[in-house]
Amino acid sequence: MLPNPVIGSCELSWYALFQYMGVGIMLGFGHWYYKQGISGKWPIRHAILLFWYGGILALAGSRLAGMAAYYLTTGYSLPLSVIWQWPHYGHFSWCGSLLFLLLFFPVFGRYLLGKSRFWQYLDFVAVCLCMLTIITKQGCLFSGDGCYGIPTSLPWGMHFAYGKVPSLLPVHPTPLYDSLFHLFLLAFLYRKNSQKRFNGQIALLYFIVSAIFYLLLETIRINPPVWISFTLPQMVYLLVSGYAWYLYATIQYRNKTD
Repeated sequence: MLPNPVIGSCELSWYALFQYMGVGIMLGFGHWYYKQGISGKWPIRHAILLFWYGGILALAGSRLAGMAAYYLTTGYSLPLSVIWQWPHYGHFSWCGSLLFLLLFFPVFGRYLLGKSRFWQYLDFVAVCLCMLTIITKQGCLFSGDGCYGIPTSLPWGMHFAYGKVPSLLPVHPTPLYDSLFHLFLLAFLYRKNSQKRFNGQIALLYFIVSAIFYLLLETIRINPPVWISFTLPQMVYLLVSGYAWYLYATIQYRNKTD
C-alpha cells in the first residue's frame, strides 16, 4: 500500500519490519501476561525451549504451505532451502503454521511439561499468538504483497499501488480485517482464561475460532481454488478446526469423568 521506508541510504521492507516488530511486541506482551499470574507458571528454561520449538514448527509449516500454494498457483516448485530462510523472505501461509502447531507442538510439550501443565502453557501461547497476528498482518497491508481481497465498492476499500502485486481497483483490506478480528479475539481469550473450565480450553478455542474466521475470510481473498471451490488454505483450516473440535470434546469429556 505504501512505498518502503528509507532511512539514509537504507531501504527497509514493510514486511520484514512488521514481522520482527510483531515478534518483539509478542515477547513483551507475553512477559507482561506471564507476570499477571493468570495463565500459570512454568520453569523458564522449559518455556524458552518450547518457544523456539514452536517458532520452528510455525515457520516450517507456514513455508511448506506457502510452497504448496506457490506450486498450485504457478506450476513451479520452490527449493527446499526456502523453508529455513529468515521470516522476512516471505512465502508464508499461516494455515500451515496453525496445522503444524496443533499437530506437533503437543508431542514435545507434553513430554517436557506433563499433559496438564502443557495445555495450560498452550492457553498462554494462544493469547500471545493473537498479539503476533495483530502486528504481523500489518506487514502484508503496508507492503501490498497480494494477500488482500477481491475488488469491492465498499467505502473502506483500499488501493495497493505499491508492492509486488499492485491493485488497480479498490479491494478488501483483508489484513486489516485479520488484525481487527484477532484484537477482539485476544480480548475475549484474555477474559475467558480466568474463567476456563479445563486447561487447553483457551488454546483450542483459539484454533477453532481463528480457523473458522480464516475459512470465511478466504471467500473474499484472491487465492485460486484447488479442489471444487475450496482454496488450499480453506482445506487446511477445515482440518485445523475439525481436529481442534475433536481435542476440545475429548479433553472436556475426560475432565468431566475424572
